[in-house]
Amino acid sequence: MNKLFSSEEYQVDGFRKRSDQYWVMLLSLFTGARINELCQLLTKDIYKSDGVYVIDINDGDNKKVKTKSAVRIIPIHKTLIVLGFIEYLEVISKHNHTKLFPTLKPDKNRNCARHISRFFNEKYKKSSGFIIHCGIKKHTDKGVKVFHSFI
Repeated sequence: MNKLFSSEEYQVDGFRKRSDQYWVMLLSLFTGARINELCQLLTKDIYKSDGVYVIDINDGDNKKVKTKSAVRIIPIHKTLIVLGFIEYLEVISKHNHTKLFPTLKPDKNRNCARHISRFFNEKYKKSSGFIIHCGIKKHTDKGVKVFHSFI
């Protein structure tokens, strides 16, 4: 994970141009949340509770969670705040977006993560892709690396 997140490509090469590609992996790393839980978040799902910023994973507003026990409130790690996540939230909110990642559109099954999954698979799993340049093996003895392999 250090190789992935500290790479020049992740830090410099435009991941911030697509905020979803930049933030979803970091949010998943620091929260343990599923990819679709993060991709369907609304700006109102991020707020302060008792002085601590939190992410409210819920099934309101036509969102989908895997199980009833998946509904939860997760404190936002200070590293995410230092990296600028709250500033990102403020910019999105200022532009009157209700979705945290407005470019991600749900499919017919209300899955908002298709773009991120496709991006991860194409960018990181191809043998000529970035993951090889980071020195991370595409396959392990236990199987193929997928998005949640890093989390």
